[in-house]
Amino acid sequence: SFAPGVVCEDDMAVMVLTPKNGRYPGETTGYLGFGWDGDGFNDANLALLTQFGYPVDSDGGEIMQRTDSQAFVDPDSAGNTLLGSEQRGGSSGGPWVADWGIAAKVPKSLKPQPVHNLVVGVTSWGYTDPRYKQQGAAPFLSSNIVPLVTAACTAVPAACATTP
Repeated sequence: SFAPGVVCEDDMAVMVLTPKNGRYPGETTGYLGFGWDGDGFNDANLALLTQFGYPVDSDGGEIMQRTDSQAFVDPDSAGNTLLGSEQRGGSSGGPWVADWGIAAKVPKSLKPQPVHNLVVGVTSWGYTDPRYKQQGAAPFLSSNIVPLVTAACTAVPAACATTP
């Protein structure tokens, strides 16, 4: 089972950054998409995810860390996604990206390839005991992340443009 405040169904937020010199950060760094309702996962609710974060137990939280792990949806943890990770405190809020990287060129006769670089969650919780190497993220759903993004984009449409 889960405890509100520890494992939560909707632990996420959306923020709009202020442009600098008339440009939003994504115009320089690029953008990631986001997925919901199982995007990036297979029929068995499994996905290969890349987690990014700044855990304080690694380099004092000053250098971004990356963890690649198979993840799964755990119905016993409020439907949270769980993945194996050594990241600890400080990694909260870091993105979980499905199919990170540049898509390989494959023959069109093969089954459709996944959409790459979709944020499907953010680090929400983890164990403080270093013996347990697992963290969790609330699922991105049409009922939670989509209304947040829609509200942000309605309030500041220019922040949601994906082309300069």
